[in-house]
Amino acid sequence: MRHSNPAYIYRPCPGAVLVFFVAFAAAIVLSCAKEKEERQAATNAIPWVLTFSDGLAEARQTDRPMMIDFYTDWCGWCKKLDADTYVNGQVIAAAKDFVSVKVNADVDKETASRYKITGFPTILFTDAAGTEIHRVIGYRPPQNFLGEMNRALQAFKARS
Repeated sequence: MRHSNPAYIYRPCPGAVLVFFVAFAAAIVLSCAKEKEERQAATNAIPWVLTFSDGLAEARQTDRPMMIDFYTDWCGWCKKLDADTYVNGQVIAAAKDFVSVKVNADVDKETASRYKITGFPTILFTDAAGTEIHRVIGYRPPQNFLGEMNRALQAFKARS
């Protein structure tokens, strides 16, 4: 609304100003909380080694078994495994007992062929020399996957 008085100064309703500042502060708090959650998730993530040869070298050096995730970019169940299982706190904690390796089977065809990988996702557990000790084919929810990790770790310890 225009006023004919040039001395008129628009003064918003004090309640509207308060609502604006509360909404603005809430947006900042939520943004900071989300950023903190993302940073925490990144620091609590599985530390993936991105090549088989680097993973094998680390496994030999640390005398730990490998958990090798054979995946492809087009595999929906691989993406679900990443989104649901590998972000689970218990799975992340259990992964500390392994050298965790991600192998894109469309890129590293030699390694996929070596282990006769035909379906995705396939998670292969090996000893420090790369000898298979346990195989999981297909998606598993976190609790089921933890059982598979424990079986693999027990098989590794039985061989040592």
